[in-house]
Amino acid sequence: MIQTYPIEWFKDVVVDHDKVEAAVPVNACEVRLDRKGLSPITVVPVRSDRLSLEDLESILADHRPTLVVLINRDGHYAWDARTYAEEQGASIQTFKELYTFLSDNDPRPGLNKNVSFVRSRLEQHNKVAAVSMVCEAAMQIDRKGGLPPLQLSVEYHYEFTEEALVGALEHHPDVDIVYNANPNGTITEAALDHASHAGVEVLGFKDLMGRLHRA
Repeated sequence: MIQTYPIEWFKDVVVDHDKVEAAVPVNACEVRLDRKGLSPITVVPVRSDRLSLEDLESILADHRPTLVVLINRDGHYAWDARTYAEEQGASIQTFKELYTFLSDNDPRPGLNKNVSFVRSRLEQHNKVAAVSMVCEAAMQIDRKGGLPPLQLSVEYHYEFTEEALVGALEHHPDVDIVYNANPNGTITEAALDHASHAGVEVLGFKDLMGRLHRA
């Protein structure tokens, strides 16, 4: 459910990006970003715990932004909402994704690089039949050979602690695997113990690739 369209907060923050010359409100929901050396884009910033397909249909019925940007740090956008936005010539991003891809001529395809990396590697794995995004940082992995599907979420921590795992499972409670995308990250014993009790696994990249072979 959409909570607010924080355009005043958004324009005051996004103007600090080194590619943004000006952030100008267009209406009560939409901000135009004039970019240095690039074409302007329009953004609808949204506060929402979960940005759904129905929310996107409502927004795009009245507006035609380049991007709908989810402001909440722990919020989700449903992947079918992003797919719908792309079909309408727009896209959805988190605020972090917006900042990452504002320098691109077309920022709309941008996806968190940790998520896009592991998704592309999973799609190439010989035990994987398909990878389906669930939200901006979770996906379902359908496997070959009668192996059951797995749900995976993507995190990034230098030290993956028990506290980090608790937060990850609050954010994505239905996953089987929490993947730590930091290649130099470590996982604490307390996190592994908590994961065992919770019935989930916390894995780095190498262990994830091996896990796909097992039931």
